[in-house]
Amino acid sequence: MTMRREAILTLVAVAAFAAPAFAQPKGPKPVLVGGCPTSGFQSFCTELKGPDGTVYNVTGAVPPVPLKTYILLKGTPAGVINLCNGIVLKDIVWRATKRACPK
Repeated sequence: MTMRREAILTLVAVAAFAAPAFAQPKGPKPVLVGGCPTSGFQSFCTELKGPDGTVYNVTGAVPPVPLKTYILLKGTPAGVINLCNGIVLKDIVWRATKRACPK
């Protein structure tokens, strides 16, 4: 009886430590950034530069982000490459602020 109990406890412990290894991999972390969107080098592209200088491609935002208006934006890196410059974001949510864009 003791041997069976120890075997069960061992299996439970192994399962507890192995469970994270079998969990679904988490996707990329959402990006939170504020700034003033601008047109990209292609006229149909919209870019937003983060405070660290990283350029994000926000062309796919629905509704489209307004140019030259300071916005707060949340999006997830899509992991794709397209014709526009910057890291492509998907699932974009944004809101305009009263803060002025630099001239």
